[in-house]
Amino acid sequence: MELPEIRQQVAQHLNEAQLAAAAAVCKAWNSTFTPVLYCKVNWSTSNLNAETKKAQLAFQKHAFFLREMTLDFLDNPKDAAASLDAFTHIESINFQFKIFDDNLYRKNISQFIHQNPGITTVNVTFEHWGNPPTQFLRTLSSCPKLKSFRVRWGSLDQKDIELFLQGTSDRLEKLALEGTEIRPRYIFNPHRAENWRLPEQLPKLEHLSLHVSFPALQQIALIERCPRLKEFAWFPTTDCGTFPVSKFINILATKCPLIIGLCLECCPLLDKDFSVIVDSCQTSISNASFYQTKFGPLSVKSLLARHANSLTLLNLVDCIAVTSAMTQQLLVSCPKLTNFYSTILNARDILGITEGNGEDAEKIHPQPWACTNIQVLEVYIGGLEDKPLHWRRLVYQQIGRLEKLEELDVNPSDRVMRLIPRRFLSHERVTDGLKLQLQFGLDNLGSLKRLNKLIFYKIEQKMEKKDVQWMVDSWPKLKGLHGISILTTKA
Repeated sequence: MELPEIRQQVAQHLNEAQLAAAAAVCKAWNSTFTPVLYCKVNWSTSNLNAETKKAQLAFQKHAFFLREMTLDFLDNPKDAAASLDAFTHIESINFQFKIFDDNLYRKNISQFIHQNPGITTVNVTFEHWGNPPTQFLRTLSSCPKLKSFRVRWGSLDQKDIELFLQGTSDRLEKLALEGTEIRPRYIFNPHRAENWRLPEQLPKLEHLSLHVSFPALQQIALIERCPRLKEFAWFPTTDCGTFPVSKFINILATKCPLIIGLCLECCPLLDKDFSVIVDSCQTSISNASFYQTKFGPLSVKSLLARHANSLTLLNLVDCIAVTSAMTQQLLVSCPKLTNFYSTILNARDILGITEGNGEDAEKIHPQPWACTNIQVLEVYIGGLEDKPLHWRRLVYQQIGRLEKLEELDVNPSDRVMRLIPRRFLSHERVTDGLKLQLQFGLDNLGSLKRLNKLIFYKIEQKMEKKDVQWMVDSWPKLKGLHGISILTTKA
């Protein structure tokens, strides 16, 4: 610990209390740990008291070390904005507003932005739909190092966002407009993309997320100007008009050849459309999410044919057309998969029982059923009610093969809950699911030494103290059991 290089390495693994204690040891340690302690702060006006005011004074004293800051303007915005002139080395800033006060902006925020030329990341969140003044985006566009901009629940003028993109086109790498309204400068024909005054290209933009109230064709015009786009998320709202499938496919095939992350959630597309979109991606996809869509057998076939060897994350929750057999096929066919989210997985498919009731345990020979690199698994496991006891033990054995598993969520989604037969429901919980009891084979999960979270609150349980104690003893990294047992208190 006498070497500063070692202290700097250790500092990355300490919490705030440990950093503060280490900084107080001696002068040499103070110079090492203080910058890490004050690197990231949250400046809030909520629940102001003597302690928080004392902390804010400490932040001001060590303002030179601050690099990431959250400014909470939800309450008492004038108090939050006061004394910001001490901060001059901020690189990442998160603004949180209830409303955007023009006077507050002119007196404090504008100056704060100008005095921090090293800002690279700006996130703006409104508690309700907020309308920042025109000058706000223009001030942000003047930040010479700005690379990432995200706004949530905002209401922006079309002209302002156009000028912002024109002013940052040479350096912007990440843009997210989420739950945001773009107000057109005038009523225009939504079928004419030329009404969208954009820079010729956004040559460095690699991450784009669009969840905006604006005609889909106008959004297409923005997407096609991003030749280096790698990760793209699009959530077309109902007032965006007809989804331009053919134009979007053409963009994937010709304009954006580098996409490796694709998120199309709640999109009004058919299975055949998703299939063509998946086929159109020129680069192997690593992250994909099609939550609550009509993604189905055709799309699954295309995904397996083109991207099985590259997928690391896949979200198919509430894609009702994706059957249990398809889910299991995806799990076993994608060797790099680490995060998987789907709707339902039948015990029969986990065990490889293709016919009969599997009454004879000796005739069941489970094969590898999922990629063993899985770290996060979210899927409702059913088809166990009224089945022989050995089915449950064998299912637990199969899950026990996933030794890298860190999070396991076996809850049915709300949509699946509505489809489950009433005979499998009790007190608004499902009786057909994993029973977390030693008598049913829970001890076969002893190999999951990395498990830190287990979610089962929609599955009826009748655990005893010994079952919960076994979990605590067997899973050393366990942080949360999210569920309720009939015979015990809340787990």
